[in-house]
Amino acid sequence: MFELPKAIGAIAQGAKVYWDNTNKGHDAAAMVWSKAPWIIRAFDEGAVIKSKSGFWLAIPTEQAPKRGVGGKRINPSNFPEHRFGPLRFVYRRGRPSLLVVDGVRVNMCGRVGRRANSGAFTKTGRMKQGMATSVMFIMLPRVRLKKRLNVRREIKRWEIRLPELIGGYLERV
Repeated sequence: MFELPKAIGAIAQGAKVYWDNTNKGHDAAAMVWSKAPWIIRAFDEGAVIKSKSGFWLAIPTEQAPKRGVGGKRINPSNFPEHRFGPLRFVYRRGRPSLLVVDGVRVNMCGRVGRRANSGAFTKTGRMKQGMATSVMFIMLPRVRLKKRLNVRREIKRWEIRLPELIGGYLERV
């Protein structure tokens, strides 16, 4: 059986079902459609995702905080620099570029703590023990979304099964 949630996760919650309680005939008693058909189409056909401004997509790593300034989902524009320090862009030829934060404390679990106030660096410029440079965002110019659904195949499969399901229901009633 095809399970939409397993195939595309939380996007399946975007489907709506409207029942027609006044319908007493043999025609359809409900109508199902997606509130976001462009997302279903992207999973059905595959798509290339680019940034709005055309530069980089910033993908947060596990070390990045979940929420930024104002309680919104984290991105470079609302990154809490007052807590972690400024983001630094690291260009890597042929590999994804990075946005990193220097001189933050990393605990035993690998989570990033606060930036050290002062004295994070030795006289020679090296970071003291317990300090690290942490990757907060991976920067990509575009992302290719793989084809994960085949809507036409599922429609054909259910068109074939629907008459026998209706017949089985009518036999029980």
